[in-house]
Amino acid sequence: MLVSDYGGLELPQSLCALLEDIISRYEIADGTRQVALNCRDTKFYKTREGLHPVEIKFKREDEKAPWVLVFVASFSYRDCSDESLDVELYFHLANRWCYQPDTGAADLNHPTVLDLFFTWCATFERHIHQQAFDDIQLMLLRQLLRNPECSQRARKRQKSRHSIFNGEYRKLSELNNLTTKSLYVD
Repeated sequence: MLVSDYGGLELPQSLCALLEDIISRYEIADGTRQVALNCRDTKFYKTREGLHPVEIKFKREDEKAPWVLVFVASFSYRDCSDESLDVELYFHLANRWCYQPDTGAADLNHPTVLDLFFTWCATFERHIHQQAFDDIQLMLLRQLLRNPECSQRARKRQKSRHSIFNGEYRKLSELNNLTTKSLYVD
């Protein structure tokens, strides 16, 4: 089951059903609290044409709890000379914001941002139904810091670090573990 209401933002039921169906096709180990769905059109990496890669992160409190959609991100090459992907669109439902490199961060409640989000959802659904992605995988994410003392030290280090993102300094905590690389497991 997938949570559909995010503080007044209601995910389209068709998207919830689609994501639930995709997740249900994978055997998820007991104790798994976080997973990332990665959808790729592999020719994009060779030709830079086609669908841009998508990552959707889910989390849950325990095995019996429903999945919560944390964020949706799509990636692209900034320009033809780039060798690595960068975020092109990032919707963080848990914290209710959106990020686009050319415009920066915006409140997810803003009508224009909501229109963009729902358009993105409909387009993503259409691509899945058309089987436009040739590589769809679910990545199991593990909690690496289990020791509370270690976790506290890591949070302190994270607060002290900064990252340059699109020419602006942003605290890493604002990016919420945004990654452009993913390890895939079946």
